[in-house]
Formats: sequence, structure tokens, C-alpha cells
Amino acid sequence: MTDHYVPGPNAHIDTTDFEREIGELAGDSTGIDLMKLELAPTIYEAMERRIAIDPDEPSPTAILCRYMTVEKFLWFLHSQSVYFGGVSGFDDSRDCTVPEDYENAVQQFYLARECVPADWDVQVDRARNRWLISCWTEVSSSIDDYLLWHRYAGGQNGVAITATYEQLKRTLLTGLGEQRGLLSKMECLKSGYVSYDEGLRLLPFNKRGMFKNEKEVRFVGRTDFKSSANVPVHDLFPEMGLRLSPDAASFHHESVIELWKRFGGSENIVVSEG
Repeated sequence: MTDHYVPGPNAHIDTTDFEREIGELAGDSTGIDLMKLELAPTIYEAMERRIAIDPDEPSPTAILCRYMTVEKFLWFLHSQSVYFGGVSGFDDSRDCTVPEDYENAVQQFYLARECVPADWDVQVDRARNRWLISCWTEVSSSIDDYLLWHRYAGGQNGVAITATYEQLKRTLLTGLGEQRGLLSKMECLKSGYVSYDEGLRLLPFNKRGMFKNEKEVRFVGRTDFKSSANVPVHDLFPEMGLRLSPDAASFHHESVIELWKRFGGSENIVVSEG
């Protein structure tokens, strides 16, 4: 019988060196003695070093858009800020998690030493929730994905804002870096394409292939002191554009455009093609 399984490019990662490294950290320790070593943060760092590859980036002039509901659009107009959210609010529970082969290697490491990997699970969850992310879509066609309008903008009456990658990178990463806490600061300020099973990248830039039609570009930072952040874009706002769904009624287009201009929005207004 023909095997219908089609392996992905990230299937069966060779974790031999990683397993050897964490085995040396543990030595002969097992059970409660292994738990007392509190190795989870060190093991996580060892895993992260192996996949800490910076993402590919769009061209500086690439147009990115952010889909939003009407309610979020009104918030954007009043605040002229871009929201960075935590991973806990994402629909995909596997977003920003440890790659499967590394996760399996760690689970087997603990279980072979008669130790429940509870501290590892806590470490993974804590590390995952340190990321703050702003998600955008690259506009590479005059036609938008119908499902993106409905998933992220709430349907045909949603709105999208646009800007070039260079403009957003300069404004968002600078603004995110200026966020400060009493005892820590924002780290690992990065931006670029999400990799959809096309080779591992730094954790927040990996996503399952089933989401590849989103053509997502992310702006990220890592911190211990914030669960979300609002980054002002007052200086960029006059250069930003407005993008509307072709399925919305003409009177809706007119109302949104009037509101956009009332807040000082540019003439860079596009109704995507259907």
C-alpha cells in the first residue's frame, strides 16, 4: 500500500547534540535530585540557541496591512497607537511553542530519569508569554484573501490600515524599545516574515503551515513586565493608508473614509479588488 504521509521540512530534527548537552547537565541525577537542580531554564536556553535564527525580512517598500474590526479601528483613530498583544490571546495554542522534536527530547529526558517534567512545562509557558507581538499581512496583490477579512476584521465592514515595512519597523520597534519597567526592559526587538514550516526561526516567527495564506509579518519584543503594549504612531499616521473590503456597501466606504479624513488620514485609500 502506498504511504500517503508527506513529511514537512521540520520533521525529524536531529536532536542528538541537544540530548547529549542536557544529559551532561544532569549527570547521574534522577528523580527528586534532578528536580533540585532546576535545569529547565538552562535546557530552554540550550534549545533556543539552536533555533535562534533571525527571520527573513520584507523589502523596505513592501506594503503591510493590519486588518481590524470597526471597533478596533475607532480605537486606533483616537489613540493613534498600535497594539502589541501577548501570545496567550492567540487562537493557535501552538504558536511560539517549542518545536515538537525538541519538546519530545526534553520530555523523554525527564521521564527516563524518573522525574515529572513539571518545571519544564512551567518554563515553556513562562517563556512563551514573555513575547509581545504585532501581526501584519504583506499586501502582494490587489486582491485580498476573503477569509482574512472575516477572521481578523470581522467581515466585509472591517477596515485595514497600511504602511511600508520600513516605516513600521522604524516606528514600532523604536516605540516598543522605549517601553520601560521598574526592573527590566524590552528585549529581543525583531521583525520579519513568519516561517510556515519552512525552516525553524526564532520562536515567535514560527507558525504552522496551515496559516501560510496569512503572509504574516511580525514585530516582536520580549519582556517580563508587560502583558501588552500600545506603541504610539502619531508621526507615522499621516503617511499611513486605508484599505477597505470590496464587499462592503458604498455608503460604508464613504462613512469610513469621511471619518478617516476627519482624523487627519491621508488620501492613500484603496478598495481591494474582489
